[in-house]
Amino acid sequence: MDLNALITLGFMGFAANGFGGGAPIPISAGVGAQAYADVNSSVVQLLPAEPQVSSGPIFFIPIHKPSDFPFVIIVKDDGNDKAAGWQEAKANLTFGKIHPWGVQMWYCTITIGMPIRHSVQGYTSPATAATKSAEVTNKAAGNTDFDLPHGIFCDKFRDNVKAAFPAMYHVGAKVNR
Repeated sequence: MDLNALITLGFMGFAANGFGGGAPIPISAGVGAQAYADVNSSVVQLLPAEPQVSSGPIFFIPIHKPSDFPFVIIVKDDGNDKAAGWQEAKANLTFGKIHPWGVQMWYCTITIGMPIRHSVQGYTSPATAATKSAEVTNKAAGNTDFDLPHGIFCDKFRDNVKAAFPAMYHVGAKVNR
């Protein structure tokens, strides 16, 4: 990946997610500071090993964070069975690509649900569910064709998330629109 693409990735992350939650940018932010503090380590795994040369638009890899997935308890865990309870998060995830004429952004809605207590994996807190959801959606986005029309892209993205969850985590997750 060339330097322009890396700079674009950083810029798009800031443009989509704000500059650190609205706090002022410290004067020393460029000197020895981490470039983007909310980047998950799993995002690094999404970067291609080989440079990708394209005559078309430059794509950015979305950096979805656990905070994008506000899990809430739908059914409480009664503590009586091997598995119980249900939690869900509804997210409106940002995607985009940069063209020579400007930036094109769109959103895909997704609902991810998973048991609070799984018969094999045990207890999954809302924070853990959010972290796993961010990792899976980042991986799935890297496997989705950004040249598709937005509605079809979102359908394919959700299909990729459905396929990636059991491959990455066996937590009984369900993915819906």
